[in-house]
Amino acid sequence: MDSFDLFLPSKSSYPDPDGVCHELVLNGNAEGNGFNPYPMENTHWYEGTHVVEENGNKFWRLVNRNDHKSSIQYRLDTFCLTRGTTYKISSRVRYHHSEGFVGGSEPYYWYILYRRPTDNKWAERSIVQCDAQSVNDGWVTCSGTFMISEDLSLTSEALLRMGLNNWRDGGKYNVDFDDITLSYYQGYVDEFVVDSSATLCWGSGADVHVTSATYYNWNIENGFVSQIDNIIQNNDGTTSILLKEATTLPVISKEDDEDDAVELVLLSRNIKFEGDDSEDEKGGYMQILHTLGAPQLIQGIEFKNFGRLSEADRFVSNNGVFVFTN
Repeated sequence: MDSFDLFLPSKSSYPDPDGVCHELVLNGNAEGNGFNPYPMENTHWYEGTHVVEENGNKFWRLVNRNDHKSSIQYRLDTFCLTRGTTYKISSRVRYHHSEGFVGGSEPYYWYILYRRPTDNKWAERSIVQCDAQSVNDGWVTCSGTFMISEDLSLTSEALLRMGLNNWRDGGKYNVDFDDITLSYYQGYVDEFVVDSSATLCWGSGADVHVTSATYYNWNIENGFVSQIDNIIQNNDGTTSILLKEATTLPVISKEDDEDDAVELVLLSRNIKFEGDDSEDEKGGYMQILHTLGAPQLIQGIEFKNFGRLSEADRFVSNNGVFVFTN
């Protein structure tokens, strides 16, 4: 050897200084660094990750796979894994049959392997499920969004990986990867748009509860409580509720899924009725007299120490007189 050169990775391998966390996968199209696969790695030492060029386009090819989770992997910057931030993942994948094996159509998924902060053990977080494809489909793009959970935000190490759902034959394919991106999609949610008719008793400084948002019973969050910072009438039948503290938990809107959309609940009450809580006074009660042609609406009122548990009161509910206890 007469000489050799040392050089730094290409510009595509460094984050944008004006948006360090806008893109988490650098050189995701394999175009930088010549034919060096950096910053991609193998999940197993016996596999091979090669940069291949076809018709002027470079991509990664993973060979010698023998497990359904054999994959290229990318080490994520944990500094950018901020709880409550939503990212969008997108990639192009192409299958090849290994020698002597002919398979069918197989779905796959991307996941993050991370160290669980509670015990430092490795755990998996699936972030997108991709439709089934076959060798004959060529390049197929898959994309989806996911939110950074509390565990991911506290982890010390995180690896982006891909796996085939078929645990028996998923390792018999060789796989090509290209155009892998993990880009910023949405930050914290601090504004909710609701029906104006539901906010007549709402005001700045009031406490509100945002209900839990989940699609699966093993990923339940309890929601969160914040205060209203401002209320803006949109003059279209809707009202914008701006919160003082933004949510760092998943929020599902009606546009995302009408059945699973979160709800905003007013906790504060503008009027409070409180009865005596002593044994002698027996608490309080309320009567509402019926008025013909004018429905009675009780809204925005908190009742405290009204009624007596397991004791019947002395007021009858007739002639339009109603007794409310709680």
